[in-house]
Amino acid sequence: MRGRLQDTVVLYLQETLGVSLKCSPWDAAGAFPHHLKVSYEFEHCDVLGQRFVLFLCRDPELTPASIEKHFEWVESKTGLRGIFVAERLESYNRKRLIERKIPFIVPGNQLYLPDLALDLREHLKKAKKTVNTLSPASQVVVLSFLLGRLSAPDNLTPTGLAKQLPYTKMSMSRVIDELKGLNLVESLEEGRSARNRFVDKGQSLWKQAQPYLRNPVTKRIYLDELFHSLQFKAGEYALDEMTMLVSRRETWAVTSKEWKELQGKDYIHMIPEVSKDLAHAELEIWSYAPKLLTDGPVVDPLSLALSLQHEKDERVEMAVDELLDKMTW
Repeated sequence: MRGRLQDTVVLYLQETLGVSLKCSPWDAAGAFPHHLKVSYEFEHCDVLGQRFVLFLCRDPELTPASIEKHFEWVESKTGLRGIFVAERLESYNRKRLIERKIPFIVPGNQLYLPDLALDLREHLKKAKKTVNTLSPASQVVVLSFLLGRLSAPDNLTPTGLAKQLPYTKMSMSRVIDELKGLNLVESLEEGRSARNRFVDKGQSLWKQAQPYLRNPVTKRIYLDELFHSLQFKAGEYALDEMTMLVSRRETWAVTSKEWKELQGKDYIHMIPEVSKDLAHAELEIWSYAPKLLTDGPVVDPLSLALSLQHEKDERVEMAVDELLDKMTW
């Protein structure tokens, strides 16, 4: 039990809150009544300088009323507050634990730590970093919404996003926090729960997100020839498909993983960047997979605009404006 659930709790708090949880076996628990030792494994832990007892659940049939009695008994004997930890917890039992103000952690799903609320807020204020650009995952979520590719966009949840995109629930939880921190997403209180949604939509949200959106291209590879078509047209080659611009060479978007696979192919012949004007083909290495935002054969229009936003070529600037004017927000 300890090697799995306890380690999962430590990782969960670190990844979701940036909080270190120091745990160690608790010898005092050896003197506890038999029914408690059967129901839980006990760990002594330190969170932000406060000492607690982790009640690592062994019995999935425990009721909130029983857990409350067990907490009260341990606190009366040791003076330490407890945190209930379970791999799974039904929603109605979570609600009952919250009503009884019993702290709990369900790794990868939910936590309720009322005794640490103030300390966590202060810790997060200190730990919070200034975000200048969205993470790739956050940008994918924003662009997916703008492109109408998200289901239930007015109720953003880590679970819902993880089902639609190839990211974990924990990653999507961080994405929601990041977007809330930049005031792109807001939480609406509805009774005892909260609903996350974007603060705006369409062109208004696009403009609001502009300071934080990144160029998806992390590297450009120039080729003398490419005797093989790839999946997603990009750059001027994609603009050629979507506007009146005439492309000077074919350009394709790939992920870093796809690029590694391509490097050993016979039809890949790289040339130095200093000779890029002689290139007949170009590969753009993207920070996120183009397929997440388009079904092809060209990359999505918003990522395309971002990839070309710093181009000094007036032809390209005009074509990007034309591209965005055609958007049906």
